[in-house]
Amino acid sequence: MAASWTPLESNPSVINPMIEKMGVSGVKTVDVLFFEDESIGKPQYAVLLCFPEYKKVDEIMKPIYEQAKPADDSVFFMKQKISNACGTFALFHSLANLEGRINLGDGSFAKWLAEAKKVGVEERSDLLANNTELAGIHDAAATGGQTAPTGKVEHHFICYVGKNGTLYEIDSRRPFAREVGTTSDETLVKDAGAVCQHLIEKLDNVSFSAIALVSWQDSSASKDLMLRWRRDGNPCHPIRMIEKMGVSGIEAVDVLGFEDDSIGNQQYAVILCVPYNAEVRQNIKQVYSELSAPEDSIFFMKQSEEIGNACGSFALIHSLTNLEERIDLGNGHLAKWLKKAKKVSVEERSSLLANNRGLAKIHRTAAGTGTAVPDPDAKDGQHFVCYVGKNGTLYEIDSRQSFARAVGPTTDATLVRDSGKAYQHLIGTLDSIRFSALALVKQ
Repeated sequence: MAASWTPLESNPSVINPMIEKMGVSGVKTVDVLFFEDESIGKPQYAVLLCFPEYKKVDEIMKPIYEQAKPADDSVFFMKQKISNACGTFALFHSLANLEGRINLGDGSFAKWLAEAKKVGVEERSDLLANNTELAGIHDAAATGGQTAPTGKVEHHFICYVGKNGTLYEIDSRRPFAREVGTTSDETLVKDAGAVCQHLIEKLDNVSFSAIALVSWQDSSASKDLMLRWRRDGNPCHPIRMIEKMGVSGIEAVDVLGFEDDSIGNQQYAVILCVPYNAEVRQNIKQVYSELSAPEDSIFFMKQSEEIGNACGSFALIHSLTNLEERIDLGNGHLAKWLKKAKKVSVEERSSLLANNRGLAKIHRTAAGTGTAVPDPDAKDGQHFVCYVGKNGTLYEIDSRQSFARAVGPTTDATLVRDSGKAYQHLIGTLDSIRFSALALVKQ
């Protein structure tokens, strides 16, 4: 390839500023936690899917494309000739094929698209590579993400976009876009999930992520929701919270795969965000019904109805408090709260947290900077649990349960991998591809 860019992160907080800087308005990206999620906004315009092991995907998809017919010329397509730019190509393919349906504005993207439509599929990539303004927007987004780019890129982005009632799969590594079925603005995310399900099953790898491009208009209602105790799986939020709580020497990093050896050898905890539907709740209930509470050395608090949507903060606090003897909790809000919390019961600790103004303010500040705006009354959605190592044992701590549970041995070098194995019993029962995970590691 003639040019090489920095890989883009599959993260709405990275993609949305790109959209705005390019002059496009009225749309944003949101995380797709599971394809059946009815809370995703509508109209739904496109899905950007980021998958691992692109070479294996090439083997799976090659015979499919050999038998497929190219989409007609009304579908905008360009062949990628810029290394590591697949995320931007997926975004551009989505936006370009929504011309006339969304406001592309008159900024850098609209100007580039007008010129790109005048040249061939192969030339469009060169036109993008030579556009310094768009290249700069990509680079600013790619370098501003939460995941540090690595030298070897194994993931790849494609997109699914609806046009005139037809769903198209557009992969910039392929020779053309292909028609994959029918769709509507109400069902596009679900339809895209049905199409790519075969790929997910064949790869047998949970390191998928998906974001949806949906209609969006700013509103005071959404701003108010962002100030609630809420859930948002993004490492910048626990990092902010950790710092403001007075804890030092530890940081949160993205877990792109449970077998990722680049995470380091001092792994303290994993905070896992998972789809939380009726089937998952039943599975977890069955597991815990056959167990008894572990020894009192594990700090645990039962999340009460007094703090709704706080499972992310509970997972973070459970991780930190059980690392009290291994990391520096300092003398800030968390350390002071912990001293009082250890004197009261499991049930009372949640109330003690709810009434702690310092920690509540820290949570609101971190949550208010996120991108996901969940329905506070939704029964299904996402849920956070944590896995933390203590004295050579890995514990699963879920604030919705009555106690922490021991799940097996672990070490600082294998904790992330061990956590993935511990949660494997749920992965096979879910239709979702989205398992967002953060690791707490030595800074």
